[in-house]
Amino acid sequence: MKRPKNLRKSLSVVLIVPLFLSFILVQLVLADTTQTTLNQLINAGTLAIDIVDGTGTSVVSPSVAFGAVTFSFDPQDATGTLGTASEKIRLSNPTTTVAWNVSMAATGGPGTTWTTGTYTYPFDSTGGADTGRLTVNPTTGTITPIGAGCTNTSVSLGASGFFLNATTNSIDIMAATTGADIGCRWDLTGVSLTQRIPAGQQAGSYTLGMTITAL
Repeated sequence: MKRPKNLRKSLSVVLIVPLFLSFILVQLVLADTTQTTLNQLINAGTLAIDIVDGTGTSVVSPSVAFGAVTFSFDPQDATGTLGTASEKIRLSNPTTTVAWNVSMAATGGPGTTWTTGTYTYPFDSTGGADTGRLTVNPTTGTITPIGAGCTNTSVSLGASGFFLNATTNSIDIMAATTGADIGCRWDLTGVSLTQRIPAGQQAGSYTLGMTITAL
């Protein structure tokens, strides 16, 4: 006697379902887990100084243009501004050390001169102001903190001063002391520069290299 087709299908389902459930149960019994710990070390960075543009990108060849003057038989002043909207001095402190100082000095050292071809004149003369001295006045500047929660607390501008060979070879322009933030950046703009030009200085396009240092 033949079994009805529907009955055979029903029997097949009855056999397959328990078998499938048994397979799942075996997998659950055999399954196992373990744990591991991921480690990530973030080292503190180093104190850094840079000159950046309005977008925060390093300026390849930063410079300060002093206002042009005309030949004179008398001493005269030329003025410029260190730190502008397109060439900001940026101090970055990703360290755990609070105190830092930013200063500027002639790249060539004391006694370096403004130079154009064969003509020169001093920036740190000891023979009196009228013989060639560069005055730096940070008090006219503006310090802008960069970063969430960053402030100007305990961050200050330097005092006005002039370079004097063997006496004042560097001038502080910005500093931080106890209480200042860490993990922050600060932009400095608006530092006034005044160069006293000796009488009768020959016409020309003069240059003088300066290095800004953070420590």
